[in-house]
This record gives sequence, structure tokens and C-alpha cells, in this order.
Amino acid sequence: MYVYFEVYDPTLDSDRKLPSVSAEFDLLLGGRKAFSSAPLRLNKLGTSRPGVAPFSFQIPLAKLQPGQYVSQVNVIDETGRKFAFPRNSLVLLP
Repeated sequence: MYVYFEVYDPTLDSDRKLPSVSAEFDLLLGGRKAFSSAPLRLNKLGTSRPGVAPFSFQIPLAKLQPGQYVSQVNVIDETGRKFAFPRNSLVLLP
């Protein structure tokens, strides 16, 4: 599974004018963590659109059992001292 999202207007460091944003992707099944990606940190903005930090994750599904999961993206803007943890439902079919 491919997961892509963008962080708009992350806070830039006052000296270097660069962001410090980290994110990870989790899948929860029955209130327990079934999968957690390695954290990914971006210290520069994307080149295709100004003011955007693009994140992408590839999630291997072969070892996950079918069922209804909750996906959660954990995003932390370290420079701006902001965070977000959006969740969505996801169903994996056999």
C-alpha cells in the first residue's frame, strides 16, 4: 500500500529557513498496533510546490491479516511545536 500526504506551510527555522517535520504511519487492529513504519524526517521542502513538505510511505500488506484497521499518521512540526494525529478507517480484504 502506498500512502502519500503533504504538510502545508511547516514552520521554517529562522536561521536556515528550513523545516523540521517528522512523520510515521501506524495501522491499529482492535486497539493494538499491527504495523508501525520507521519515522521519516524532512529537513527541506518539496521542489514541485512551494511551502509543501511531501511524505510517502510504502506499507507491506502480505503479513497483515484481513480485517478492519484504523490508520493513523503521526506528524510533528518540531520547529513550529505543532502536531497532528489524523485517523481513518481501512479494510484489508483477503
